[in-house]
Amino acid sequence: MTRRWAAITPGQPGSMGTAAPSPARRSATPPGATANDIPWLKLDVVNRRGSGTLADVTTVQRINSHGGAAQGACDQAGAFRSVPYSADYVFLSAHK
Repeated sequence: MTRRWAAITPGQPGSMGTAAPSPARRSATPPGATANDIPWLKLDVVNRRGSGTLADVTTVQRINSHGGAAQGACDQAGAFRSVPYSADYVFLSAHK
């Protein structure tokens, strides 16, 4: 599984900063609070590029997720299905 993250600096045109962590190692995660919530997620950075805001990130966590888990059977194979969710994302780096 590949995850990509980018940092955008407000007021800085074209400042996508850095694309970090990609690819990432996925760690065991607790389930969401209910069956309708996508699970919490922890990604350990295993590869970096660039020197922007996220360059020193070592871990990305998705916490406090609400919603996002698709329920029931698919209407049609390959069809797009959108399920709204909210979550908090935490970016951790080693102390310098």
